[in-house]
Amino acid sequence: MPSSPPIENKPAPPSRNFALDRFRGYAVAGMIVVNFLGGYACTPRLLRHTNDYCSYADTIMPHFLFAVGLAVAMVCGRFETTDIAQIRQLQWKLTKRCSALLLLAFLLYFPWSDRELTRKISDPNFWFTVWKRDWMQTLSHIAWTTLWMIPCVAWSWTGRWLWLIGSVSFHLYLSEIWYFHWVHAAPSGIDGGPLGFLTWSIPAWTGWWAGDVWLECNRPASNPYRMMRCWLWVAAGLMMTGYVASCGTRRYDREPPEENQADKLAASPVMGDPLPRGAKEQRALVDWLAEPPFVPPPSFSHRAWNYWMMSQKAGTLSYLLFSSGFSLAIYALFEALSGRIAWAYGLFHVMGRNAITCYAIHGFLISWVGTWLSKESAMINVALGLTAVLLTTYSLAAFLHWRRIYVRL
Repeated sequence: MPSSPPIENKPAPPSRNFALDRFRGYAVAGMIVVNFLGGYACTPRLLRHTNDYCSYADTIMPHFLFAVGLAVAMVCGRFETTDIAQIRQLQWKLTKRCSALLLLAFLLYFPWSDRELTRKISDPNFWFTVWKRDWMQTLSHIAWTTLWMIPCVAWSWTGRWLWLIGSVSFHLYLSEIWYFHWVHAAPSGIDGGPLGFLTWSIPAWTGWWAGDVWLECNRPASNPYRMMRCWLWVAAGLMMTGYVASCGTRRYDREPPEENQADKLAASPVMGDPLPRGAKEQRALVDWLAEPPFVPPPSFSHRAWNYWMMSQKAGTLSYLLFSSGFSLAIYALFEALSGRIAWAYGLFHVMGRNAITCYAIHGFLISWVGTWLSKESAMINVALGLTAVLLTTYSLAAFLHWRRIYVRL
């Protein structure tokens, strides 16, 4: 990616990025849709998390990490200085916000409704499950990823990219020797598990870089078209790189298929199991191409699950490279439409201004509406339930917006 200059004194940046509000609102609305629909049999696979390819549902969470990175860039834009005391002040401010977010995540994700909670609370295995699975969801990953990025606030982009490369390399190494199998082992991890921040930093750093470009191109005498071209080229490059990386999954094809295969995970998820002698020569180039994103792969009896497939559960490199580019492309679309469509009070804008509130209540609403439905409910009933959740969430966000009440972390 093109590098951005180190922190220095510059003209004051614009006060607010409204395209970011609408992008964040789109992410919230998409999250509600996929989280609600994921529990019903009538939902198409494209709208569910299946952990073996990149569905539309899997593109939503990277939007939040991208938005966080962009928001951090906005915050840093107000503290553009080389004074070490002010830099430390900014880092401490971000640390306190992340700590508050971790506390909120614990309160939201803790299994309060477990009827056997009083008995389990003294069991170490219960707390292990809470740590590995329940707590490690979206808000926690946002907080840990931001904390992982805070030391780099005053660094040049060369140092930041080196930090990211080191994080990804460490994730690759750990996944090969232990972590990939551990995340899938019971109790299975969610969204990359406790060390997911090592690769979730890819969309976060992409958002931070996009925010720096936005700040530069929204100053006097700047060319906004240069910003859009830059974003779109980088988005295309990230998506293509993610797809090329996912082609490594073809090394794990099981030939002939093992219909009774009990273990869906590859023994060597990163380096790959040795192919039979002559197998490479027998394959044509097209046989090494993986299915593109949004196209389901064959079952694990035909291809072992591995690190190179696009998997949100494992936080794999190919998935997060592609999703980072996809998030950047979607954000560029919102930026391009921001000055052309009068939607200041539309769904996305209102929900984006109070994203944390919408996130906090949507789980309770989904659970409440779900008591009126069953897993086998007809599509029309599921659609009505989804509409009720969306309208209720939007109504609360609209009321807070009307009262000029904004909850931010």
